[in-house]
Order: sequence, then C-alpha cells, then structure tokens
Amino acid sequence: MKTKEEFLVELESWRGTPYRHGVSKRQQGVDCVRFVVSMLEWLSGREANADVLPFNFAAQAAFCETWPAMQVFAWMNDRYPNTVVYRKGKHESLPPIAAGDVIVLEHFPDAPCHMMLGGYNKRIWHANNWSNGGCVSETGMTMTMMERVWCIWRVEAAGSLQ
Repeated sequence: MKTKEEFLVELESWRGTPYRHGVSKRQQGVDCVRFVVSMLEWLSGREANADVLPFNFAAQAAFCETWPAMQVFAWMNDRYPNTVVYRKGKHESLPPIAAGDVIVLEHFPDAPCHMMLGGYNKRIWHANNWSNGGCVSETGMTMTMMERVWCIWRVEAAGSLQ
C-alpha cells in the first residue's frame, strides 16, 4: 500500500511533463489517459508506465468519441477494481473527490473527453494541452470542470491514501 507522502512524491515527479499524445514517459511526454494509467499502475505496485494499454488511439480526438472511450473504461475497470461514486445522469450531486479518484470530464453530452486524478486539498492532477504550456500540472476544480464531470471512479488501489 502506498502512503500519502509517496503519492505526492510520485505526482511531483510527473509535474511539468509535456503533453504529448500517445506517449508515457516521465518528463518527456504524456497524455491525459496515459498519465492516469501510469499513476494507477504505480498505485497498484507496478512500474508507472502506460505501455500496458492494449490499444492506441489514432488521434487525441478519439477519446472524445464514446466508443473508444468506452473501450478504455472497460479495460481500466478490469485492470483497476473500482467503484463508480458518481455518474452524470445517475447520481444527484458530486461527492468530494478523494486522492487517487479518476475523474472524467465530458466534451459534449455523454461524450467523455478528459481524464484527471484526484489529489489532496481539493486539487486535481492532469496532463492537459490547454494550460501551463500543455503539461502535467496540479490545479483546483473549476466550476466549468465540475459542471462537465461525466464520472468519478474510486479505485481500490488508492484506498491507503485517505
């Protein structure tokens, strides 16, 4: 089981990694899905690397389409046991986001498009291509993000972080 301190050190080691689609190399490049998968691999006691994904996206836009996103979710559900604590349209309100939670935003109704990871003190971590020069960064949840949450998964491997 990982500790809060170990989790924070691992997150910090990714800070500033440039956003690069299809890459999962700390300080060289990573996209949003591969950053989250790398962290879930690490939380599960494996090397922090998303090369375990059994498929590749042809383009970043592919994650904004329902079918490729659902393939990712099905694979992640099998690899990282979890509980869905929020799903838009099925739950009334957002729960507090816990460290290690996987947060998925939608681009347009029911079309997942961005994946992030819960941190501490209402902070989230993600690889994004729209702020801070496009890199892994830590930020707060904005109102726009909260309105666009599609689902939140609480993965078992993050249970020791609370």
